[in-house]
Amino acid sequence: MFEQVKARLGWVDQERKAGIYRNSQSHYLYGLVYCSECRLPFRKGDGSEYKGAEYDYLVCSCRKRRDRKQRTCTNRSIRVDQLLKTLSDTLGLPWRSVEEFDSDALVQAVERVVIKPAGIDVMMKYRQAAND
Repeated sequence: MFEQVKARLGWVDQERKAGIYRNSQSHYLYGLVYCSECRLPFRKGDGSEYKGAEYDYLVCSCRKRRDRKQRTCTNRSIRVDQLLKTLSDTLGLPWRSVEEFDSDALVQAVERVVIKPAGIDVMMKYRQAAND
């Protein structure tokens, strides 16, 4: 039992060094959105207020490091609603709101989303033809 716990903690340490922090209430975008510069995953920000409204956003894990000298990437944050709007356009899904977004369709179709300073790249999952 002790060896199993030790092995699990070692795995968690490796994930954290790579910028991956798991919790029981994981968001469907977590582990799907990555930075083009440092290749680390984007994480949920602490909430931001703009013109009286609060917005959820994602920020590169590199930019969330405590040591400012390790913040090497220049990628900034992206608002979740803007990202989901872009993804719905890419997937051909109807856009209404963040709450009504079809997250199941996103998870089934998209392999990875890469955030660049000048835009977003969406890598689709390989789909085998129905007749094969």
